[in-house]
Amino acid sequence: MTVAIFKFCTSKCRKNFQHKRNPRKARWTKSFRKLNGKELTSDATFEFERRRNIPIKYNREKWSTVVSNLETIASIRHKRESKVVLDRLKVDKKVKLAQAKFLVRKHIAVIKSPAAGLKLAKKVTKKDTEEEMDEVEPKKQAELRTNAETLLDDEDDVIVRQHKAKKSSKKNVQFEDDDEEEEVSAQAGEKRKILENMDVDEDSDNREDEEEESDDE
Repeated sequence: MTVAIFKFCTSKCRKNFQHKRNPRKARWTKSFRKLNGKELTSDATFEFERRRNIPIKYNREKWSTVVSNLETIASIRHKRESKVVLDRLKVDKKVKLAQAKFLVRKHIAVIKSPAAGLKLAKKVTKKDTEEEMDEVEPKKQAELRTNAETLLDDEDDVIVRQHKAKKSSKKNVQFEDDDEEEEVSAQAGEKRKILENMDVDEDSDNREDEEEESDDE
């Protein structure tokens, strides 16, 4: 009958072994960390510690070279293990940064009030409008000057046209008055002629009457 003797490094390991807990399920054990890729597992530096089913023949030269190079092998293994840890931490940093961004987007109202953007937008619009006004003012002044000049020219043209129209209307009135005077004078001349003819007829009638009376006597 063979009896296996285990030597535990700490009382924690001994208690977990007595409770028959699986070391591959506890996150702090070496077996769990190697299974989940948290530590270096496959590397050439582990070849000297690897279990072998076939015994290796002893060689003094080989043994002496391995013993003399143990320190360099240990330093190489330490560097490679630290590189694996740093690579894992880089990935973890990216994940944590993405989680932090998600939290900030979700709870942005706690960090920044919703009305802050409106105030900034108003300030920006005011600045933009002021700059635009500064740029537009000389253009507007030039446009106003040109408009004023055109208005003055138009007013002068209107005044000249009105003056000409007044003159032409006065001439037309004068011509109409002259025509009316001519018509009135012509009518008066006709009336005078008619009256003269009437007087001539009366005189001739009176003369005939007188002649007849004289003949009767």
